[in-house]
Amino acid sequence: MKKFFIFTAFAVLALSSASAIGAPSPDDDGECYSLRTYLFEVEKRENLIGVLRLKPKSGWKWNEKYPVNLSILKPENGKRPYKLVEQHVEQIELEGDPIPEVAIWMDLQPSKVAKVYRQRFTVRARYSFCDKTTCRVFKRDIKF
Repeated sequence: MKKFFIFTAFAVLALSSASAIGAPSPDDDGECYSLRTYLFEVEKRENLIGVLRLKPKSGWKWNEKYPVNLSILKPENGKRPYKLVEQHVEQIELEGDPIPEVAIWMDLQPSKVAKVYRQRFTVRARYSFCDKTTCRVFKRDIKF
């Protein structure tokens, strides 16, 4: 329980300062949303935490009814560096902001090689956003 509390506190702190830490992704679909990615190492924990943070643009909202589908792509030169153990989606309402953001948390188990070397990897993500008249499904390859 203590480890969970420490992890949660660290995650909240990281998200509250996200504008200073995260970098915009080239996979943004600027009309509907913006995307930032984060990768955390948690002390005394073998797995890494990856976060996709999606911010809907004005007039758009997260489609809660569409299931999020994530997978780690296999690189051309070998095995997947990380295994997706678990994922969790939550909407975050920030004070003073009328549009809630979405955080997709990924628990990533590193391979033996990834434990030694911080390997880059790509997540294939499927998710959806809606406006008043339509819903759009996005399939993006997001690099970490």
